[in-house]
Amino acid sequence: MPFHIAKEGSGVYKLFTGFVTTAEFLQSIFEMHSQLDYDQLRYSINDFREVQGHSIRPADVDLASLISLKARAVNPEILIAVISCDPGITDLVRHFADRTVYRLGCFASLEEARRWIDAAP
Repeated sequence: MPFHIAKEGSGVYKLFTGFVTTAEFLQSIFEMHSQLDYDQLRYSINDFREVQGHSIRPADVDLASLISLKARAVNPEILIAVISCDPGITDLVRHFADRTVYRLGCFASLEEARRWIDAAP
């Protein structure tokens, strides 16, 4: 499985590795939203640093944003941090940012992402 979700206190950490398909990317979203305590989660860290390739397209990100609209009814305040230096992934993050109401940040390191989460009100 090219992603692993780990619960950590008030959030989740999703590590993506290898080649990530669109189906796997969307599955990671469904699994996070299916957490029994999703309504209590403060953040989701999505770490793409170990990804060697993917088949995710802007249209797939559009679908992810629609899915997130439904999840927003359950948890409107969750912070979404994405970690990647890959220009293709950061372009997709910008695409998602234009279509979501969630607070979203894109970072080069896990430390930067955690600092952003810790500083958020």
